[in-house]
Amino acid sequence: MRSVYKLVAGVLLVMLPSTARAAEVTTNGGFEVAGGGGATESSGWSFAASGGPGSLSERSSTSPRTGGFAQHLITFGGQAIGGNSSVSQNSAANAISLQQNTTVSASFYGKYTLGPGGVGFYVLRILNSAGAIVAQTGLNVVNTGTGGAYQNYTMGPINVPAFGAAPNDAYYAFIELNVAAGAFPTSTAEAYIDDVSINGTILGGTLTGACCVGTVCSVTTQAACTGTFQSNGTTCSPDPCAPPVTGACCTITGTCTVTTPAACTDTFRGAATVCVPNTCPVSNELVSNGGFETAGFGGPTDSFTWSVAVSGGPGSLSQRDSTMPRTGGFAHHLLTFGQEAIGGNASVSQNTTTDGGMPSLQENTPVSATFRGKYTFGTGGVGFYVVRILNGSGAIVAQTPLGVINAGTNGMYQTYTTPSVMVPAFSTPPNDVYAAFIELNVAAGGFLGSSAEGYIDDVSISGTFATGGAPNGVCCRGTTCSITTQAACTAGSVGGAAWNAATVCNSTGNTSTPCCKADYNKENGISVQDIFDYLSAWFASDLTADTNGDSTIAVQDIFDFLGAWFAGCQ
Repeated sequence: MRSVYKLVAGVLLVMLPSTARAAEVTTNGGFEVAGGGGATESSGWSFAASGGPGSLSERSSTSPRTGGFAQHLITFGGQAIGGNSSVSQNSAANAISLQQNTTVSASFYGKYTLGPGGVGFYVLRILNSAGAIVAQTGLNVVNTGTGGAYQNYTMGPINVPAFGAAPNDAYYAFIELNVAAGAFPTSTAEAYIDDVSINGTILGGTLTGACCVGTVCSVTTQAACTGTFQSNGTTCSPDPCAPPVTGACCTITGTCTVTTPAACTDTFRGAATVCVPNTCPVSNELVSNGGFETAGFGGPTDSFTWSVAVSGGPGSLSQRDSTMPRTGGFAHHLLTFGQEAIGGNASVSQNTTTDGGMPSLQENTPVSATFRGKYTFGTGGVGFYVVRILNGSGAIVAQTPLGVINAGTNGMYQTYTTPSVMVPAFSTPPNDVYAAFIELNVAAGGFLGSSAEGYIDDVSISGTFATGGAPNGVCCRGTTCSITTQAACTAGSVGGAAWNAATVCNSTGNTSTPCCKADYNKENGISVQDIFDYLSAWFASDLTADTNGDSTIAVQDIFDFLGAWFAGCQ
Protein backbone atom coordinates (compact mmCIF):
# COMPACT_ATOMS: atom_id res chain seq x y z
CA MET A 1 0.00 0.00 0.00
CA ARG A 2 0.99 3.61 -0.61
CA SER A 3 0.24 6.99 0.98
CA VAL A 4 -0.74 9.81 -1.38
CA TYR A 5 -0.03 13.47 -0.59
CA LYS A 6 -1.92 16.36 -2.18
CA LEU A 7 -1.72 20.11 -1.58
CA VAL A 8 -5.18 21.73 -1.67
CA ALA A 9 -5.67 25.45 -0.81
CA GLY A 10 -2.41 25.47 1.13
CA VAL A 11 -3.36 22.47 3.31
CA LEU A 12 -1.44 19.23 2.99
CA LEU A 13 -3.93 16.41 2.75
CA VAL A 14 -2.68 12.94 3.58
CA MET A 15 -4.76 10.19 2.04
CA LEU A 16 -3.58 7.18 3.91
CA PRO A 17 -3.08 3.89 2.52
CA SER A 18 -5.56 2.92 -0.18
CA THR A 19 -6.08 -0.64 -1.23
CA ALA A 20 -4.99 -1.56 -4.74
CA ARG A 21 -7.52 -3.45 -6.86
CA ALA A 22 -7.68 -5.29 -10.15
CA ALA A 23 -9.34 -3.20 -12.86
CA GLU A 24 -10.05 -2.66 -16.54
CA VAL A 25 -7.56 0.09 -17.34
CA THR A 26 -8.74 0.92 -20.87
CA THR A 27 -11.09 3.85 -21.51
CA ASN A 28 -13.58 3.52 -24.39
CA GLY A 29 -12.08 0.20 -25.52
CA GLY A 30 -15.05 -0.45 -27.82
CA PHE A 31 -14.77 3.00 -29.49
CA GLU A 32 -18.46 3.63 -28.83
CA VAL A 33 -17.91 7.16 -27.50
CA ALA A 34 -17.00 9.94 -29.95
CA GLY A 35 -14.41 12.56 -29.03
CA GLY A 36 -14.64 16.32 -29.15
CA GLY A 37 -13.45 16.36 -32.76
CA GLY A 38 -16.64 14.77 -34.09
CA ALA A 39 -18.09 11.39 -35.00
CA THR A 40 -14.85 10.02 -36.50
CA GLU A 41 -12.76 10.76 -33.39
CA SER A 42 -12.62 8.13 -30.62
CA SER A 43 -12.78 9.60 -27.11
CA GLY A 44 -9.77 8.72 -24.94
CA TRP A 45 -7.58 7.69 -27.88
CA SER A 46 -4.77 9.35 -29.85
CA PHE A 47 -4.30 8.68 -33.53
CA ALA A 48 -1.91 9.42 -36.39
CA ALA A 49 -1.83 8.69 -40.13
CA SER A 50 0.79 9.14 -42.82
CA GLY A 51 1.36 7.79 -46.32
CA GLY A 52 -0.42 8.09 -49.64
CA PRO A 53 -3.85 9.67 -50.31
CA GLY A 54 -6.64 7.97 -48.36
CA SER A 55 -4.49 7.02 -45.33
CA LEU A 56 -6.50 7.51 -42.13
CA SER A 57 -7.13 6.49 -38.52
CA GLU A 58 -10.70 7.16 -37.49
CA ARG A 59 -13.72 5.89 -35.60
CA SER A 60 -16.02 4.05 -38.04
CA SER A 61 -19.44 2.42 -38.01
CA THR A 62 -18.65 0.36 -41.13
CA SER A 63 -17.41 -2.91 -39.62
CA PRO A 64 -17.66 -3.13 -35.81
CA ARG A 65 -17.20 -6.47 -34.05
CA THR A 66 -19.55 -5.54 -31.20
CA GLY A 67 -21.58 -2.40 -30.59
CA GLY A 68 -21.86 0.24 -33.29
CA PHE A 69 -18.24 1.32 -33.86
CA ALA A 70 -14.64 0.21 -34.34
CA GLN A 71 -11.39 2.07 -35.11
CA HIS A 72 -10.49 2.01 -38.83
CA LEU A 73 -6.81 2.11 -39.80
CA ILE A 74 -5.73 2.26 -43.45
CA THR A 75 -2.53 3.39 -45.11
CA PHE A 76 -1.08 3.46 -48.62
CA GLY A 77 2.55 3.42 -49.67
CA GLY A 78 3.97 5.88 -52.18
CA GLN A 79 7.04 6.11 -54.35
CA ALA A 80 9.92 5.87 -51.83
CA ILE A 81 7.48 6.83 -49.02
CA GLY A 82 6.03 4.27 -46.61
CA GLY A 83 2.69 4.69 -44.85
CA ASN A 84 1.60 4.24 -41.23
CA SER A 85 -1.72 4.62 -39.38
CA SER A 86 -2.01 4.13 -35.62
CA VAL A 87 -4.27 4.44 -32.61
CA SER A 88 -2.93 4.55 -29.04
CA GLN A 89 -3.95 5.20 -25.43
CA ASN A 90 -2.05 6.18 -22.28
CA SER A 91 -3.84 5.32 -19.02
CA ALA A 92 -2.27 8.41 -17.43
CA ALA A 93 -5.41 10.21 -18.63
CA ASN A 94 -7.23 8.43 -15.76
CA ALA A 95 -4.72 9.96 -13.26
CA ILE A 96 -4.58 6.65 -11.34
CA SER A 97 -1.26 4.81 -11.22
CA LEU A 98 -0.75 1.11 -11.68
CA GLN A 99 0.31 -0.76 -8.53
CA GLN A 100 3.99 -1.64 -8.22
CA ASN A 101 5.13 -5.26 -8.60
CA THR A 102 1.94 -6.34 -10.37
CA THR A 103 1.36 -7.53 -13.93
CA VAL A 104 -0.44 -5.92 -16.85
CA SER A 105 -1.80 -7.67 -19.96
CA ALA A 106 -3.91 -6.61 -22.92
CA SER A 107 -6.09 -8.04 -25.66
CA PHE A 108 -7.94 -6.73 -28.68
CA TYR A 109 -9.79 -7.92 -31.76
CA GLY A 110 -8.52 -7.02 -35.21
CA LYS A 111 -9.71 -7.58 -38.79
CA TYR A 112 -6.73 -7.12 -41.13
CA THR A 113 -6.46 -6.79 -44.92
CA LEU A 114 -2.83 -6.57 -46.02
CA GLY A 115 -1.68 -5.79 -49.55
CA PRO A 116 1.88 -6.19 -50.85
CA GLY A 117 4.34 -5.02 -48.21
CA GLY A 118 1.55 -4.34 -45.68
CA VAL A 119 1.90 -5.39 -42.03
CA GLY A 120 0.32 -4.71 -38.64
CA PHE A 121 2.08 -4.03 -35.32
CA TYR A 122 0.97 -3.89 -31.70
CA VAL A 123 2.76 -3.29 -28.41
CA LEU A 124 2.00 -2.79 -24.68
CA ARG A 125 4.29 -0.59 -22.58
CA ILE A 126 4.62 0.61 -18.99
CA LEU A 127 5.49 4.33 -18.75
CA ASN A 128 6.61 6.32 -15.71
CA SER A 129 5.17 9.73 -14.84
CA ALA A 130 7.64 11.40 -17.22
CA GLY A 131 6.44 9.21 -20.11
CA ALA A 132 9.62 7.13 -20.31
CA ILE A 133 9.31 3.42 -21.13
CA VAL A 134 10.20 1.24 -18.12
CA ALA A 135 8.85 -2.11 -19.41
CA GLN A 136 7.23 -3.41 -22.57
CA THR A 137 6.20 -6.46 -24.53
CA GLY A 138 8.09 -7.34 -27.68
CA LEU A 139 6.83 -5.69 -30.87
CA ASN A 140 4.17 -8.04 -32.18
CA VAL A 141 3.76 -8.35 -35.96
CA VAL A 142 0.65 -9.23 -38.01
CA ASN A 143 1.84 -10.25 -41.47
CA THR A 144 -1.20 -12.06 -42.86
CA GLY A 145 -4.78 -10.90 -43.31
CA THR A 146 -7.63 -12.39 -41.33
CA GLY A 147 -9.88 -13.35 -44.24
CA GLY A 148 -12.54 -10.76 -43.46
CA ALA A 149 -13.08 -11.98 -39.88
CA TYR A 150 -12.04 -10.54 -36.53
CA GLN A 151 -9.29 -12.40 -34.65
CA ASN A 152 -8.23 -12.08 -31.02
CA TYR A 153 -4.71 -10.83 -30.21
CA THR A 154 -3.10 -10.74 -26.75
CA MET A 155 -0.07 -9.06 -25.16
CA GLY A 156 1.75 -9.69 -21.91
CA PRO A 157 1.72 -10.10 -19.05
CA ILE A 158 4.51 -7.66 -18.24
CA ASN A 159 5.67 -6.60 -14.78
CA VAL A 160 5.13 -3.14 -13.28
CA PRO A 161 8.44 -2.11 -11.58
CA ALA A 162 8.74 -1.18 -7.89
CA PHE A 163 8.06 2.43 -6.97
CA GLY A 164 11.07 4.72 -6.53
CA ALA A 165 11.90 8.39 -6.64
CA ALA A 166 10.10 10.61 -9.17
CA PRO A 167 9.43 10.07 -12.01
CA ASN A 168 9.21 6.40 -11.00
CA ASP A 169 6.61 7.15 -8.34
CA ALA A 170 3.74 6.37 -10.71
CA TYR A 171 3.27 4.02 -13.66
CA TYR A 172 0.76 3.90 -16.51
CA ALA A 173 -0.17 1.47 -19.26
CA PHE A 174 0.32 2.51 -22.91
CA ILE A 175 -1.05 0.50 -25.85
CA GLU A 176 -0.38 1.20 -29.53
CA LEU A 177 -1.90 -0.56 -32.56
CA ASN A 178 -0.92 0.30 -36.10
CA VAL A 179 -0.69 -0.76 -39.74
CA ALA A 180 2.19 0.05 -42.09
CA ALA A 181 2.63 0.03 -45.88
CA GLY A 182 5.85 -0.30 -47.87
CA ALA A 183 7.51 2.51 -49.79
CA PHE A 184 5.98 1.74 -53.20
CA PRO A 185 2.61 2.76 -54.75
CA THR A 186 0.80 -0.62 -54.60
CA SER A 187 1.53 -1.33 -50.94
CA THR A 188 -1.49 -1.13 -48.60
CA ALA A 189 -2.50 -2.16 -45.09
CA GLU A 190 -5.92 -1.90 -43.45
CA ALA A 191 -7.40 -2.96 -40.11
CA TYR A 192 -10.56 -2.58 -38.07
CA ILE A 193 -9.78 -2.63 -34.29
CA ASP A 194 -12.41 -3.31 -31.63
CA ASP A 195 -12.88 -4.40 -28.00
CA VAL A 196 -9.47 -3.34 -26.67
CA SER A 197 -8.89 -4.33 -23.04
CA ILE A 198 -5.95 -3.68 -20.67
CA ASN A 199 -6.10 -5.58 -17.39
CA GLY A 200 -3.99 -4.54 -14.41
CA THR A 201 -4.05 -3.47 -10.79
CA ILE A 202 -4.54 0.20 -9.91
CA LEU A 203 -3.88 2.18 -6.75
CA GLY A 204 -7.06 2.97 -4.87
CA GLY A 205 -9.35 5.37 -6.69
CA THR A 206 -12.37 4.18 -8.64
CA LEU A 207 -12.79 3.93 -12.40
CA THR A 208 -16.45 4.34 -13.22
CA GLY A 209 -18.60 4.69 -16.30
CA ALA A 210 -22.17 4.65 -17.54
CA CYS A 211 -24.07 1.39 -17.03
CA CYS A 212 -27.23 0.67 -19.05
CA VAL A 213 -29.80 -1.70 -17.56
CA GLY A 214 -32.42 -1.60 -20.28
CA THR A 215 -33.04 2.13 -20.80
CA VAL A 216 -31.99 3.10 -17.25
CA CYS A 217 -28.57 4.72 -16.89
CA SER A 218 -26.36 4.85 -13.78
CA VAL A 219 -22.68 5.58 -13.16
CA THR A 220 -20.88 2.69 -11.49
CA THR A 221 -17.85 0.44 -11.78
CA GLN A 222 -17.63 -2.15 -14.53
CA ALA A 223 -17.71 -4.95 -11.93
CA ALA A 224 -20.92 -3.59 -10.35
CA CYS A 225 -22.73 -3.04 -13.66
CA THR A 226 -25.48 -5.64 -14.14
CA GLY A 227 -26.30 -4.45 -17.64
CA THR A 228 -24.14 -3.06 -20.45
CA PHE A 229 -21.08 -1.10 -19.30
CA GLN A 230 -20.32 1.74 -21.75
CA SER A 231 -16.60 2.18 -20.78
CA ASN A 232 -14.59 3.95 -18.09
CA GLY A 233 -15.06 7.71 -17.98
CA THR A 234 -18.49 7.78 -19.65
CA THR A 235 -21.49 9.49 -17.98
CA CYS A 236 -25.27 9.51 -18.22
CA SER A 237 -25.39 12.95 -19.87
CA PRO A 238 -26.10 12.66 -22.72
CA ASP A 239 -27.98 9.47 -21.89
CA PRO A 240 -26.37 6.52 -23.73
CA CYS A 241 -29.18 4.19 -22.67
CA ALA A 242 -32.13 6.06 -24.18
CA PRO A 243 -33.67 4.29 -27.17
CA PRO A 244 -32.52 5.93 -30.40
CA VAL A 245 -34.87 8.34 -32.15
CA THR A 246 -35.59 7.09 -35.68
CA GLY A 247 -37.60 8.35 -38.61
CA ALA A 248 -37.78 8.56 -42.40
CA CYS A 249 -34.68 9.82 -44.23
CA CYS A 250 -35.25 11.01 -47.81
CA THR A 251 -32.49 11.20 -50.42
CA ILE A 252 -32.56 13.63 -53.32
CA THR A 253 -33.69 10.78 -55.57
CA GLY A 254 -36.74 9.96 -53.43
CA THR A 255 -35.29 6.87 -51.72
CA CYS A 256 -36.57 6.43 -48.18
CA THR A 257 -34.84 4.67 -45.25
CA VAL A 258 -35.67 4.61 -41.55
CA THR A 259 -32.64 5.70 -39.53
CA THR A 260 -31.47 8.10 -36.82
CA PRO A 261 -31.11 11.86 -37.38
CA ALA A 262 -27.32 11.55 -37.04
CA ALA A 263 -27.12 8.79 -39.67
CA CYS A 264 -29.40 10.62 -42.13
CA THR A 265 -27.14 12.55 -44.49
CA ASP A 266 -30.02 14.05 -46.51
CA THR A 267 -33.48 15.14 -45.27
CA PHE A 268 -34.73 13.73 -41.93
CA ARG A 269 -38.53 13.99 -41.88
CA GLY A 270 -38.98 13.74 -38.11
CA ALA A 271 -39.16 11.27 -35.25
CA ALA A 272 -41.40 8.22 -35.80
CA THR A 273 -42.02 9.01 -39.49
CA VAL A 274 -42.10 5.94 -41.74
CA CYS A 275 -41.21 4.84 -45.26
CA VAL A 276 -44.32 2.77 -45.96
CA PRO A 277 -45.94 4.39 -47.76
CA ASN A 278 -42.99 6.32 -49.18
CA THR A 279 -43.81 10.04 -49.00
CA CYS A 280 -40.33 11.29 -49.96
CA PRO A 281 -40.57 13.95 -52.68
CA VAL A 282 -39.00 13.00 -56.01
CA SER A 283 -37.33 15.69 -58.09
CA ASN A 284 -37.43 15.74 -61.88
CA GLU A 285 -34.26 13.65 -61.92
CA LEU A 286 -32.36 13.36 -65.20
CA VAL A 287 -29.45 11.16 -64.13
CA SER A 288 -29.70 7.37 -63.98
CA ASN A 289 -28.07 5.32 -61.20
CA GLY A 290 -26.76 8.48 -59.53
CA GLY A 291 -25.95 6.54 -56.35
CA PHE A 292 -23.98 3.88 -58.28
CA GLU A 293 -26.00 1.15 -56.56
CA THR A 294 -26.56 -0.80 -59.80
CA ALA A 295 -23.67 -2.70 -61.36
CA GLY A 296 -23.16 -2.72 -65.14
CA PHE A 297 -22.62 -5.65 -67.44
CA GLY A 298 -18.85 -5.45 -66.89
CA GLY A 299 -19.17 -6.79 -63.33
CA PRO A 300 -19.40 -5.36 -59.78
CA THR A 301 -16.84 -2.58 -60.43
CA ASP A 302 -18.77 -1.33 -63.49
CA SER A 303 -21.33 1.41 -62.71
CA PHE A 304 -24.45 0.89 -64.84
CA THR A 305 -25.24 3.78 -67.28
CA TRP A 306 -21.90 5.48 -66.60
CA SER A 307 -18.83 5.78 -68.85
CA VAL A 308 -15.27 5.77 -67.49
CA ALA A 309 -11.80 6.74 -68.69
CA VAL A 310 -8.41 6.32 -67.02
CA SER A 311 -4.83 7.36 -67.76
CA GLY A 312 -1.69 7.82 -65.69
CA GLY A 313 0.65 5.71 -63.60
CA PRO A 314 0.09 2.18 -62.22
CA GLY A 315 -2.90 1.99 -59.89
CA SER A 316 -4.94 4.64 -61.71
CA LEU A 317 -8.61 3.62 -61.87
CA SER A 318 -12.25 4.65 -62.27
CA GLN A 319 -14.62 2.06 -60.84
CA ARG A 320 -17.67 1.32 -58.72
CA ASP A 321 -16.54 0.70 -55.13
CA SER A 322 -18.10 -0.39 -51.83
CA THR A 323 -15.27 0.95 -49.64
CA MET A 324 -16.38 4.55 -49.04
CA PRO A 325 -20.07 5.11 -49.95
CA ARG A 326 -21.81 8.19 -48.63
CA THR A 327 -25.25 6.57 -48.82
CA GLY A 328 -26.28 3.08 -49.84
CA GLY A 329 -23.64 0.45 -50.47
CA PHE A 330 -21.57 1.97 -53.30
CA ALA A 331 -19.83 5.07 -54.62
CA HIS A 332 -17.61 5.64 -57.66
CA HIS A 333 -13.87 5.66 -56.97
CA LEU A 334 -11.49 7.84 -59.03
CA LEU A 335 -7.73 7.54 -58.51
CA THR A 336 -4.80 8.63 -60.68
CA PHE A 337 -1.03 8.95 -60.35
CA GLY A 338 1.35 11.17 -62.30
CA GLN A 339 4.48 9.89 -64.02
CA GLU A 340 7.64 11.55 -65.27
CA ALA A 341 6.42 14.06 -67.91
CA ILE A 342 3.04 12.27 -68.12
CA GLY A 343 0.00 13.47 -66.19
CA GLY A 344 -2.84 11.23 -64.98
CA ASN A 345 -6.62 11.49 -65.28
CA ALA A 346 -9.55 9.37 -64.08
CA SER A 347 -13.14 10.29 -64.98
CA VAL A 348 -16.73 9.12 -64.82
CA SER A 349 -19.44 10.63 -67.05
CA GLN A 350 -23.02 10.15 -68.21
CA ASN A 351 -25.02 11.27 -71.23
CA THR A 352 -28.63 11.26 -70.05
CA THR A 353 -29.88 10.06 -73.45
CA THR A 354 -27.29 7.63 -74.85
CA ASP A 355 -26.14 6.29 -71.45
CA GLY A 356 -29.16 6.86 -69.24
CA GLY A 357 -31.94 6.14 -71.71
CA MET A 358 -33.83 9.35 -70.89
CA PRO A 359 -35.83 11.42 -73.42
CA SER A 360 -34.74 14.81 -74.79
CA LEU A 361 -34.56 17.86 -72.56
CA GLN A 362 -37.18 20.57 -72.99
CA GLU A 363 -36.05 23.67 -74.91
CA ASN A 364 -35.51 26.94 -73.02
CA THR A 365 -35.34 25.30 -69.58
CA PRO A 366 -32.51 25.33 -67.00
CA VAL A 367 -30.36 22.33 -66.05
CA SER A 368 -28.10 22.08 -62.99
CA ALA A 369 -26.36 19.32 -61.06
CA THR A 370 -25.23 18.43 -57.56
CA PHE A 371 -23.03 15.63 -56.30
CA ARG A 372 -21.15 14.62 -53.19
CA GLY A 373 -17.39 14.15 -53.34
CA LYS A 374 -14.67 13.09 -50.91
CA TYR A 375 -11.28 14.21 -52.24
CA THR A 376 -7.65 13.54 -51.29
CA PHE A 377 -4.96 15.34 -53.28
CA GLY A 378 -1.23 14.80 -53.38
CA THR A 379 1.18 17.33 -54.87
CA GLY A 380 -0.23 18.66 -58.15
CA GLY A 381 -3.57 16.86 -57.80
CA VAL A 382 -6.92 18.53 -58.63
CA GLY A 383 -10.54 17.67 -59.38
CA PHE A 384 -12.84 18.96 -62.13
CA TYR A 385 -16.57 18.83 -62.88
CA VAL A 386 -18.80 20.21 -65.64
CA VAL A 387 -22.34 19.91 -67.04
CA ARG A 388 -22.87 20.27 -70.79
CA ILE A 389 -25.88 20.31 -73.08
CA LEU A 390 -25.33 18.15 -76.19
CA ASN A 391 -27.42 18.08 -79.37
CA GLY A 392 -28.46 14.99 -81.31
CA SER A 393 -25.01 14.58 -82.89
CA GLY A 394 -23.20 14.93 -79.56
CA ALA A 395 -21.91 18.47 -80.15
CA ILE A 396 -21.69 20.85 -77.19
CA VAL A 397 -24.28 23.62 -77.46
CA ALA A 398 -24.06 25.00 -73.90
CA GLN A 399 -22.12 24.26 -70.73
CA THR A 400 -21.38 25.41 -67.19
CA PRO A 401 -17.99 26.87 -66.30
CA LEU A 402 -15.43 24.21 -65.43
CA GLY A 403 -15.60 23.60 -61.68
CA VAL A 404 -12.18 23.14 -60.08
CA ILE A 405 -11.47 21.42 -56.73
CA ASN A 406 -7.95 22.10 -55.53
CA ALA A 407 -8.21 21.23 -51.84
CA GLY A 408 -8.98 17.89 -50.20
CA THR A 409 -12.05 17.41 -48.02
CA ASN A 410 -10.29 15.94 -44.94
CA GLY A 411 -11.90 12.53 -45.24
CA MET A 412 -15.45 13.89 -45.41
CA TYR A 413 -17.97 14.11 -48.24
CA GLN A 414 -18.81 17.65 -49.38
CA THR A 415 -21.64 18.87 -51.62
CA TYR A 416 -20.79 20.44 -54.98
CA THR A 417 -23.34 22.28 -57.13
CA THR A 418 -23.03 23.60 -60.68
CA PRO A 419 -24.61 26.83 -61.92
CA SER A 420 -27.68 26.45 -64.14
CA VAL A 421 -27.18 26.17 -67.88
CA MET A 422 -30.03 26.86 -70.35
CA VAL A 423 -31.19 24.34 -72.93
CA PRO A 424 -31.30 26.13 -76.32
CA ALA A 425 -34.45 26.42 -78.43
CA PHE A 426 -35.30 23.54 -80.75
CA SER A 427 -34.52 23.92 -84.47
CA THR A 428 -33.58 21.66 -87.34
CA PRO A 429 -31.63 18.41 -86.72
CA PRO A 430 -29.39 17.79 -84.91
CA ASN A 431 -30.71 20.60 -82.69
CA ASP A 432 -34.13 18.97 -82.43
CA VAL A 433 -33.12 16.95 -79.34
CA TYR A 434 -30.87 17.74 -76.39
CA ALA A 435 -29.21 15.68 -73.67
CA ALA A 436 -27.47 16.60 -70.43
CA PHE A 437 -23.89 15.40 -70.01
CA ILE A 438 -22.04 15.42 -66.68
CA GLU A 439 -18.36 14.65 -66.22
CA LEU A 440 -16.45 14.33 -62.95
CA ASN A 441 -12.73 13.68 -62.86
CA VAL A 442 -9.46 13.90 -60.95
CA ALA A 443 -6.08 14.77 -62.49
CA ALA A 444 -2.44 14.37 -61.40
CA GLY A 445 0.59 16.37 -62.57
CA GLY A 446 3.26 15.14 -64.95
CA PHE A 447 5.78 14.09 -62.28
CA LEU A 448 6.30 11.20 -59.87
CA GLY A 449 4.63 11.70 -56.53
CA SER A 450 1.62 13.56 -57.94
CA SER A 451 -1.74 11.94 -57.15
CA ALA A 452 -5.45 12.69 -56.95
CA GLU A 453 -8.31 10.63 -55.55
CA GLY A 454 -12.06 11.13 -55.28
CA TYR A 455 -15.07 9.13 -54.11
CA ILE A 456 -18.22 10.33 -55.91
CA ASP A 457 -21.78 9.58 -54.71
CA ASP A 458 -25.38 10.81 -54.99
CA VAL A 459 -25.09 12.54 -58.36
CA SER A 460 -28.25 14.43 -59.36
CA ILE A 461 -29.11 16.46 -62.46
CA SER A 462 -32.27 18.57 -62.28
CA GLY A 463 -34.06 19.62 -65.45
CA THR A 464 -37.19 19.17 -67.57
CA PHE A 465 -37.89 16.52 -70.16
CA ALA A 466 -39.43 17.52 -73.48
CA THR A 467 -42.25 15.06 -72.82
CA GLY A 468 -43.14 17.00 -69.68
CA GLY A 469 -40.94 14.87 -67.49
CA ALA A 470 -40.47 11.13 -67.26
CA PRO A 471 -43.18 9.81 -64.93
CA ASN A 472 -42.20 8.28 -61.63
CA GLY A 473 -43.54 4.90 -60.64
CA VAL A 474 -42.73 1.83 -58.59
CA CYS A 475 -39.52 -0.07 -59.35
CA CYS A 476 -39.53 -3.64 -58.03
CA ARG A 477 -35.95 -4.97 -57.77
CA GLY A 478 -35.76 -8.46 -56.28
CA THR A 479 -37.75 -8.17 -53.05
CA THR A 480 -37.35 -4.38 -52.76
CA CYS A 481 -39.47 -1.42 -53.81
CA SER A 482 -38.49 2.16 -54.68
CA ILE A 483 -39.97 5.15 -56.49
CA THR A 484 -38.16 6.15 -59.70
CA THR A 485 -38.56 6.55 -63.46
CA GLN A 486 -39.03 3.62 -65.78
CA ALA A 487 -35.69 4.31 -67.45
CA ALA A 488 -33.90 4.22 -64.10
CA CYS A 489 -35.56 0.94 -63.05
CA THR A 490 -32.83 -1.48 -64.13
CA ALA A 491 -31.71 -4.87 -62.85
CA GLY A 492 -28.37 -5.21 -61.13
CA SER A 493 -25.90 -8.07 -61.13
CA VAL A 494 -28.44 -10.25 -59.27
CA GLY A 495 -32.23 -10.26 -59.17
CA GLY A 496 -34.62 -8.82 -61.71
CA ALA A 497 -36.42 -5.50 -62.05
CA ALA A 498 -39.96 -4.54 -63.07
CA TRP A 499 -41.60 -1.10 -63.21
CA ASN A 500 -45.25 -0.09 -62.94
CA ALA A 501 -47.11 3.18 -62.66
CA ALA A 502 -48.16 2.80 -59.02
CA THR A 503 -47.46 5.82 -56.81
CA VAL A 504 -46.57 4.13 -53.49
CA CYS A 505 -44.70 1.00 -52.45
CA ASN A 506 -46.10 -2.01 -50.60
CA SER A 507 -47.73 -1.28 -47.25
CA THR A 508 -46.48 -3.11 -44.14
CA GLY A 509 -47.27 -6.83 -44.37
CA ASN A 510 -48.26 -6.63 -48.06
CA THR A 511 -45.90 -8.83 -50.09
CA SER A 512 -47.87 -8.91 -53.36
CA THR A 513 -48.79 -5.40 -54.55
CA PRO A 514 -47.53 -3.34 -56.18
CA CYS A 515 -44.32 -5.43 -55.93
CA CYS A 516 -44.63 -9.21 -55.88
CA LYS A 517 -41.75 -10.05 -53.56
CA ALA A 518 -42.01 -13.80 -54.27
CA ASP A 519 -41.19 -13.21 -57.97
CA TYR A 520 -37.57 -12.41 -57.18
CA ASN A 521 -36.13 -12.69 -60.69
CA LYS A 522 -39.16 -11.04 -62.36
CA GLU A 523 -39.20 -13.80 -65.00
CA ASN A 524 -42.26 -15.89 -65.87
CA GLY A 525 -44.05 -15.43 -62.56
CA ILE A 526 -43.35 -17.29 -59.31
CA SER A 527 -41.28 -20.47 -59.63
CA VAL A 528 -38.73 -22.55 -57.72
CA GLN A 529 -36.01 -20.69 -59.61
CA ASP A 530 -36.97 -17.56 -57.65
CA ILE A 531 -35.93 -19.35 -54.43
CA PHE A 532 -32.55 -20.34 -55.88
CA ASP A 533 -31.93 -16.84 -57.24
CA TYR A 534 -32.99 -15.25 -53.96
CA LEU A 535 -30.67 -17.43 -51.89
CA SER A 536 -27.76 -16.62 -54.22
CA ALA A 537 -28.40 -12.90 -53.63
CA TRP A 538 -28.84 -13.43 -49.87
CA PHE A 539 -25.48 -15.19 -49.55
CA ALA A 540 -23.90 -12.37 -51.58
CA SER A 541 -25.44 -9.85 -49.10
CA ASP A 542 -27.12 -8.06 -52.01
CA LEU A 543 -29.70 -5.51 -50.81
CA THR A 544 -32.28 -6.82 -53.29
CA ALA A 545 -32.60 -9.71 -50.78
CA ASP A 546 -33.70 -7.31 -47.99
CA THR A 547 -37.25 -8.70 -47.89
CA ASN A 548 -38.40 -6.84 -44.77
CA GLY A 549 -36.85 -3.51 -45.79
CA ASP A 550 -34.79 -2.91 -42.66
CA SER A 551 -31.61 -2.17 -44.68
CA THR A 552 -29.82 -5.29 -43.39
CA ILE A 553 -29.47 -8.83 -44.74
CA ALA A 554 -30.40 -11.30 -42.00
CA VAL A 555 -31.88 -14.78 -41.58
CA GLN A 556 -35.29 -13.21 -40.99
CA ASP A 557 -35.24 -12.01 -44.61
CA ILE A 558 -35.13 -15.66 -45.77
CA PHE A 559 -38.13 -16.56 -43.60
CA ASP A 560 -40.03 -13.51 -44.87
CA PHE A 561 -39.22 -14.37 -48.49
CA LEU A 562 -40.35 -18.00 -48.11
CA GLY A 563 -43.54 -16.79 -46.43
CA ALA A 564 -44.21 -14.52 -49.41
CA TRP A 565 -43.33 -17.31 -51.88
CA PHE A 566 -45.78 -19.77 -50.34
CA ALA A 567 -48.47 -17.07 -50.08
CA GLY A 568 -48.10 -16.16 -53.76
CA CYS A 569 -49.28 -12.93 -55.38
CA GLN A 570 -52.70 -11.86 -56.62
